[in-house]
Amino acid sequence: MSEEQMAAWMEVATPSQEHKYLERMVGTWKARTTFWMEPNSEPQSSEGTMTCDMILGGRFLQSSYEGQTPWGPFAGMAIDGYDRIRNKYTGVWMDSMGTIMMAFEGECSGDVRTMRCDFIDPLGKPNTMKAITTIISDNEYTYETWGQASNGEMFKNMAISYTR
Repeated sequence: MSEEQMAAWMEVATPSQEHKYLERMVGTWKARTTFWMEPNSEPQSSEGTMTCDMILGGRFLQSSYEGQTPWGPFAGMAIDGYDRIRNKYTGVWMDSMGTIMMAFEGECSGDVRTMRCDFIDPLGKPNTMKAITTIISDNEYTYETWGQASNGEMFKNMAISYTR
């Protein structure tokens, strides 16, 4: 590896200003979740706890969720980062309600990060999810997702309010 290549790798391996957005979510959060199975359906609610830590020298945010849903206990985890080569936020989510690892990528404008995930649903059909994280203050942020209804139209299917 040339000195030029090594210098370039060292530069993109260093956490950047974009990592500060992720760092703002470090801590333990109470979560109140509302979700809808289809547009205009009766909302379901649940509560849980999200614990977030920066790992690997401030390069990634690791999040662990524990809670209760109407269907029973629920656990999930995420790893989020900022890819300095592609200049995109990236992340992966997995949970106890499936065997899929959902890969997201997107951008941030101010306190709002918008991510997108394309995946195959349990019926074998291509599907898309949009997720928006909004930092409201040092003690509150929200996470909202939009998914495809059975008719293929996008609708808001989940809203989580995190507070400490």
